[in-house]
Amino acid sequence: MKNKFLCKVLLILFISLNGVPAQESMIDIFVIDSYVTPEKPALIRISFITSDSVKSKIIFNDKYVFNVSKDFQGNHKFETNLENIKLDSSALFYVIEVIDSDGNISKSDINEISLPTYFINEPAQGNFLTLCLGGTVFALPNPTNVFMKSKNYFSLTKEIPFISFFSKGYNYPIGYISAEYAYIEKIKNNHFLRFGYKQIFNVPAIEFVSLGLNAFTDFKGKNGFSPEITFGIARIYNIFTLFSRYRFNIKPNESEYQFHEISIGLYSNFISINF
Repeated sequence: MKNKFLCKVLLILFISLNGVPAQESMIDIFVIDSYVTPEKPALIRISFITSDSVKSKIIFNDKYVFNVSKDFQGNHKFETNLENIKLDSSALFYVIEVIDSDGNISKSDINEISLPTYFINEPAQGNFLTLCLGGTVFALPNPTNVFMKSKNYFSLTKEIPFISFFSKGYNYPIGYISAEYAYIEKIKNNHFLRFGYKQIFNVPAIEFVSLGLNAFTDFKGKNGFSPEITFGIARIYNIFTLFSRYRFNIKPNESEYQFHEISIGLYSNFISINF
C-alpha cells in the first residue's frame, strides 16, 4: 500500500512539473504536385492531401511561412510568385506543417523544388559569375567515340536544345528540338550537322531517359537519320545534367556508311525557348 501511494504521489508530482505528454499526431501528408512553372513570371505550385481534415501552412528554407488552408480540409493547394522568396541558391526547400482539430501538429519530410535555370535570385555579382560560368560550361563540346568501318575515331559534338516543351509538375521538359554539330577526326568528310527531337522520360534512380531521332548531313551528299538513347545520370548545380548517349547513324542504301557513337556530355536548356 505504501509503495502504491508513493508511486501515485510521484506521478502527480511529475505531471504537475512537466505537464501531460502531448498525444502523437497521426496525420499523413501526401504531396501530389510540387514544381515551379518554367515560364515567367515563375510561380511555385504545390498541392497535397492529408489523411484527415487539417489546417496547413508551408515553410520555405526554414524562414518563409505561408498559410495554405485556414479551414480544416483534406485537399490543399498553394501558389505564390517565386519572387516572394529571397533565394541564395538554385534550389528551394520546404516543409508542410498541419494541425488537426485536437491541436496535434504534424510535419512532412523536407522537400526540394528545382528552379528554372533563368531564375537565381542572388546579388548582382553572383548572378554575373553564375551566368559567365554557366555560359562557359554550356559551350564545352561533348567527347565522343565513333565506331565506323571496324575502326574507332575521336569526335567532338555540341548539341543546342533550342525549343523545349514542358508539362505540369516536372522540371525537365517532356521533350525538346535540338541542333547539333559534330567533327570526326581522320575521316574524309568529317563535318556533320544534325536536327532532331528528343522525348524525355522521368525514371527512378537516375535523372531521366530520353529517346531521340535525328536527321543528319555531312554537307557532301551523305544524308541519313540517327536514332539514339540518352541516360541523364546526375544533376550538377541544378543547371546541367551529366548524360551518356548511344547513337546509331544510318544512311539508306549504304550499309557501309552506318556507324555507332558513344558520348558523354552536359545537358541544359540554358538558352532554350520554353513552351
